[in-house]
Amino acid sequence: MPKTDERYFRMAKKAMFYDRTNKKPIKGCYFKINDCKIEDKTDMDPLVIGGETVANAVKKRTMTLSFTASSYRAEVYEQLANAEVTDKTSNVAGEVIDLANFKGTSAFKATTGVASMAVGTLAELKEGFYMGVVTAATKVKIYGFGDQSFADGTLIQFVDDTYMIGSEITIVASTPAACTALGITLTGGSGTIGMTVGDSFTFYIRRGSVVGEEILITGDTDFANIGVMLFPDKYNGEYTVIDCFNFLAAGLGLDIKDTWSSYTISSDLIKDETEGGYYRIYRNRPV
Repeated sequence: MPKTDERYFRMAKKAMFYDRTNKKPIKGCYFKINDCKIEDKTDMDPLVIGGETVANAVKKRTMTLSFTASSYRAEVYEQLANAEVTDKTSNVAGEVIDLANFKGTSAFKATTGVASMAVGTLAELKEGFYMGVVTAATKVKIYGFGDQSFADGTLIQFVDDTYMIGSEITIVASTPAACTALGITLTGGSGTIGMTVGDSFTFYIRRGSVVGEEILITGDTDFANIGVMLFPDKYNGEYTVIDCFNFLAAGLGLDIKDTWSSYTISSDLIKDETEGGYYRIYRNRPV
């Protein structure tokens, strides 16, 4: 046939999950894909007579959709990892959250320990997860679990390989004590400060004017069947949509690389009796 009449799909570009009950797109689930493949596999049931195959029939036919994607949006986690997503709204002033005792109960305490923590200097906030460890009845040291945000505001470094930040902090009753390096304050309780050496607490710092989410992978297995539309690259003015009506994608691996993180989904397609098949291709080109 003439070369101009060749018909083939270019590299896959985008995909969108949709709700099978109402055919509506699932919020946030339109994302880039690196490749896409639909395998049509058949298991044969041969009729053998006298050592020779004289007839054959299809015993089983399986259609498997697989693609590699590189978008880890929270909504994708909800669909593929069955995750619980908690949206975090913007806080212009920044905040210190999830303050809780880790070892013992004396470090974070309304009367005789660290009663509260707050933003001291907005521009100096270093986002991340931290721990405070009691070193004396009225003193704590702060340790960090990463330096990803250390360049925000005034650049800081860990003190040494213990990953301590700044200097030891003296906790004073009902008075904010500054942790200048992190841009926060620690306020002592209402009574006489008296913490137990070795007790500790954890907390998280959020910078100002950020939005985000917390994604909890619970391990629950009540996954929902969904549909997916695939959009191969346009070629010579030809637009293509592949509508896969029903599949169950369970599990979302996290593959972190130097170049770009990606994950691969592979699932057998399920026949949709209402649609009359497994998938449909729409393909149109200029006349």
